[in-house]
Amino acid sequence: MAERADVTEVLLFRHFGSKAGLFDEAVLAPFEGFVSDWASRWQQLRVSGETLDELGREYIDLLYGFLEQNRQLVVALLSARAHHPTTDERLDGLFARLEQTVRDGAARYGLPIRDPTATVRLTFGMVLSAVVHAQILFPAKSPLTRSQIIEEITRYMLYGITDPT
Repeated sequence: MAERADVTEVLLFRHFGSKAGLFDEAVLAPFEGFVSDWASRWQQLRVSGETLDELGREYIDLLYGFLEQNRQLVVALLSARAHHPTTDERLDGLFARLEQTVRDGAARYGLPIRDPTATVRLTFGMVLSAVVHAQILFPAKSPLTRSQIIEEITRYMLYGITDPT
């Protein structure tokens, strides 16, 4: 990495502190960027009058696209978590920001959501699984288009999470 960046290893580690710090920054920074972008987008969308379906679909579409484009980072994150304890803390912080958008959305649209924490994490996991395991979940003999996958996950997220009581 130091060679690619045209800097010395010493400079690289001085900036990131350790291999673990470098890993966390290289892998988690794009996820943090996605969450920041979505949080900003959410603030704009809150006042522009989109329907709940439109908001949900946009989030799922953006998350799906992000994970699809960053598949290698996703695989690195999944395979290396055990060796990088700070990763969980940073992921928890990212999920907390997303949970706040769910709380805001529930209040705005009057959704009786039971558990924003579970909603955010399970929705993220569903999209992650659809991207990473697409060949297993959607084999050639029963393919779904990207649009169909996004639509179904959106419906599940919006209508599978409401509390009927």
